[in-house]
Amino acid sequence: MRCNLLLTKMANRVFATLALAMVFTLSVMAIQQPTSITGKVTSSADGLGLPGVTVLVKGTTMGTVSDLNGTFHIEVPGSNSILVFSFIGFETQEVNVGNQRVINVVLLLHFVNFRNGRGILFFAF
Repeated sequence: MRCNLLLTKMANRVFATLALAMVFTLSVMAIQQPTSITGKVTSSADGLGLPGVTVLVKGTTMGTVSDLNGTFHIEVPGSNSILVFSFIGFETQEVNVGNQRVINVVLLLHFVNFRNGRGILFFAF
């Protein structure tokens, strides 16, 4: 009889612990709801949309590419996510999502110095 009482108390504690863990897990999942982000990536040189810009959620493998007009759509895990925008010939840019649902980015041209016999040439690539 005493053994049954001890087993019942242990079972109740295990059940209470599991229930508490489940409530905690569900509350964390509710806080980190996926968020839909849209926007447009443009060039600082001419203000036109940039097609093919890589948009990644920093620290993950989640990403997308901008369309022919420079617009993009991505689902991020939460408001603490950081989006990384990169494109050949332009400076990589990071943007904190926060409470934004539309993020428009202007990428700056990336210049590299090459020395030749006559001076310095600047190339954008």
